[in-house]
Amino acid sequence: MMERDADRALLEARIRDMLRRAERYEPSASPFLSPREQHYALEELRQSAGDVAYAFYGGYDGSERNRLFVFPEYLAREDGVYTAAGVRELFPDLSASAVCVLSVEGSGYRKLSHRDYLGSLLGLGIERDKLGDIVVEDEHRAVVFCDGAMADYIWQELKKVGSDTVKVRRVEVGDDFRVERQMRPISDTVASPRLDSIVSSLVGTSREKAQELIRQGMVELDYEVCERNDKMPKEGAVISVRGHGKYVIEDVSEQTKKGRYRLRAAQYI
Repeated sequence: MMERDADRALLEARIRDMLRRAERYEPSASPFLSPREQHYALEELRQSAGDVAYAFYGGYDGSERNRLFVFPEYLAREDGVYTAAGVRELFPDLSASAVCVLSVEGSGYRKLSHRDYLGSLLGLGIERDKLGDIVVEDEHRAVVFCDGAMADYIWQELKKVGSDTVKVRRVEVGDDFRVERQMRPISDTVASPRLDSIVSSLVGTSREKAQELIRQGMVELDYEVCERNDKMPKEGAVISVRGHGKYVIEDVSEQTKKGRYRLRAAQYI
């Protein structure tokens, strides 16, 4: 926990520096951020005053790992919505250097997984925050989003993934590039919209055992450990239960005739 607090403090300090740069009319980009780090970054941005704007960009719409762009307010869109194409149009040079796309293709000798690609890249000494999403397209090929400064190094040095020989080349992805996240839908009724009741349903256990998981710090709500059984997750909330999985709450508001609440959620697969 202390290590996570230190990492969050470092991230917040970096964002404050980016905000100061934006006030001097200098756009900037963070390293690639995990969903948890993006959550923390948003909290820091919302607490900060000043004429600045921001967008998250990972190379395509719907990317999971993104770089944060902070820029002067005069460059902001009125609706505040930035597509990947919009960021590329607004900052062609910065976005090109911030996110590069590589195709990594094996020989077909063996099946390659996300873990194989990530492990081989980290084995080259590359820091995780220099890598964005790794999209496995099939059993022998993946698309890797990375810091532009790392692209040539990966192209030159990545010769094997797992035990298979690979070829690396630069590619571009179109505005229609999408990744279908695999999610398992969950539909149930719960006695209460409280966290303990929802966790009980999500992991298929009793409410008492769900309360014990929460007391033990095994449950995160929006990337923060939550030890309150009576917390009310909102629509869109992310719940992680150690040893069970990660879930997104879609809705938990409509009541049945018996007074129970309809729960709609999805689990990351």
